Amino acid sequence: MIELNPKGMKICKTCKRKYQPSSGHLDCPKCRGRKQKTPCIDCGKLSHGAYKRCINCHNRSGEDSPGWKGGITYHKKGYLMRLVPGRKYVFEHILVMEESLGRRLLKGENVHHRNGIKDDNRLENLELWTRPQPAGIRVTDAVKWAQDVLELYAPELLNGRKTIFSEDGISTRGQYPPVPPERT
Repeated sequence: MIELNPKGMKICKTCKRKYQPSSGHLDCPKCRGRKQKTPCIDCGKLSHGAYKRCINCHNRSGEDSPGWKGGITYHKKGYLMRLVPGRKYVFEHILVMEESLGRRLLKGENVHHRNGIKDDNRLENLELWTRPQPAGIRVTDAVKWAQDVLELYAPELLNGRKTIFSEDGISTRGQYPPVPPERT
C-alpha cells in the first residue's frame, strides 16, 4: 500500500523517493518519464515513447536519413523526380532526354510522354517538343524562327546555307518567291 507522509508526500513505488503527488500515480514523475521512453529503432538510445526515433536520428536528412529512398520521389502530379547534386530534384524524363541529347534542355523545349504514362521514362517513350511561336507573328519573323529551329535541330535541311530570308525580307534561296519590287 502507498505510504502517505504527514505533509501529503508519497513514496515512489519504483525508486522509493518522496514526491508531491499531482494525481493518483504510484510512481514519481521521473520514474514515469523513464517508463514512457522506448529505444530508438536506429541507434537504441532512449526516446519519448510516442516516437520511434530519438531526436538525433529523426533530424537526419539525405543519405543519412532512415527514410532515404535513393534520391527518388514522386511529384504530386505523378512524375518521377530524381535528386541531382547541384540541381536539387529534377524530373526524371528531363534527365533522360538531356542525357540523350548530350546537353541541358534549352528555353522553350520540353519533354512529352508519348503514351501519357508520366513515370514511363524510357527514351523510346519520350519526345522533345519545342513551343511554337505565338499567333499574330509577322511572316518574316515566323520564317526566321523556323530557320533558327532548323539550324538547331536539322541543319542538314538548310543545305549549308545559313539564311533563307535576308534582313529586308527578300528570299536568298530559289525556293521562295521574291518580294515584288516596289512601284515607282
